[in-house]
Amino acid sequence: MLKAQEGQAAASQAARLLKFKAALHMRMHDNPGAVEALEEVAELGDAGLCERVGALEEVVRIHLSGHADANAMESAREAATLLQPLAPPPATQVGPDSAAASAAAVLSSPSPPGLAALRYRVLCSVGLVEQLCGHTATAREHFQEADELEPPDCNAVPATGLARLAMAMHLHSVGQWEQATSYYSQLIQNYSSLPSSTSPIPSSTSSSSPTNSPSPASSVSPSHSPSLDPAAAVRVGALAGQGQLLLLQGKFDAAEESFTAALREAEAIDDRSDFNPVVGAILSLLGDTYAQRGRLQHSGEGMIAEGLFRRSLALLEASQWDNLDYRLTLLAGAGASASAEGTEEEADQLKDRKNRVLQLDLIAFTLERYAAALPAFPMRASEAQSMSAAAHHLWRSPLSLHAAVASSRVPATATSSSSHGSATTSAASPVDALASFPAAVVDVTTGRVLLS
Repeated sequence: MLKAQEGQAAASQAARLLKFKAALHMRMHDNPGAVEALEEVAELGDAGLCERVGALEEVVRIHLSGHADANAMESAREAATLLQPLAPPPATQVGPDSAAASAAAVLSSPSPPGLAALRYRVLCSVGLVEQLCGHTATAREHFQEADELEPPDCNAVPATGLARLAMAMHLHSVGQWEQATSYYSQLIQNYSSLPSSTSPIPSSTSSSSPTNSPSPASSVSPSHSPSLDPAAAVRVGALAGQGQLLLLQGKFDAAEESFTAALREAEAIDDRSDFNPVVGAILSLLGDTYAQRGRLQHSGEGMIAEGLFRRSLALLEASQWDNLDYRLTLLAGAGASASAEGTEEEADQLKDRKNRVLQLDLIAFTLERYAAALPAFPMRASEAQSMSAAAHHLWRSPLSLHAAVASSRVPATATSSSSHGSATTSAASPVDALASFPAAVVDVTTGRVLLS
């Protein structure tokens, strides 16, 4: 018994060190290095399920930010199979869908009460990846099953809060705005006063519970996005989601207030001025708020919108992808020459750097909405066309960019039927269920765009 406890304590220390290493890699924009460290955590058998599942959840989110959706799905299913020893074995199935069927059987199996939160988190993780892959019906099934498993203390752990945020964005995207509003509001309230996550550097006296039951201490991780700790990611993501719902209802002032609160908190945590994807995502949403208000209310706010869009693209490092693409094109021409030396190696290096550029869908989404705002300026139609072409070139989602942008626009009737008063950031305004419709949702924590 003593040896077992010592092994669990050592594994917990190793997990914390590896998570700190992963955080350092992410700060250096080295997502492959972060994934490698987190996958080592997942392989620590004595670390406990909460540590191991949490590490794989982070891997899923890293893969999603880089549009490696197949890898994200593999990691999400691996998290599901970690629960398999504690559930009745699923029926054997042979075929290409056996892995998915096995994971689904494990997640739907009866489990001890302490594992309910873990199952909820994994179901939401799989559902999120399925929706981003364009499998809306399958995603809906996973989220519905998660809703049935949700434990009463679901907000106690930040990692579970991120799962609830995924649930809220799913409901938002499929047109269930009233339920999404409730989720966003609860998340903002429950995480408004939580402290930032503690340092992942283990002290000589620290120790974690040897049990496999989830606990807030064992769920703390260095980063669930390139710049936010888990609790902050929940708060900022929920504020951004709430703002997008308010914007769709034509409540421009309330939406701006929600986005500004998210921006203020994100900047307070991470004020980097070179690469800051979370702040860049929020600025993109703010820019669209000014652009749409200016279009519908003829308020002349296009200049403000343009400045926000430009700053957003700078923080997302949108120009880096274009520069790398252009250099690869030049190298392809140089490679045709027999005198060219080293072009193949240099091309491989450029391709590797290009593959590490994150949030391509968010960059494309921002460019397309920026392009939609440009016709308000004289003599800029050709610039808008070039920008739109670049957006479609970058877009990676299997769903339509045109449909995503169209579904995020405020209906002309919304400004006359919706209240324009400010809403507090702790509770969203009531939603008219009859006015709800499927809409694109920007997940500012991963830089992805959900669409049904």
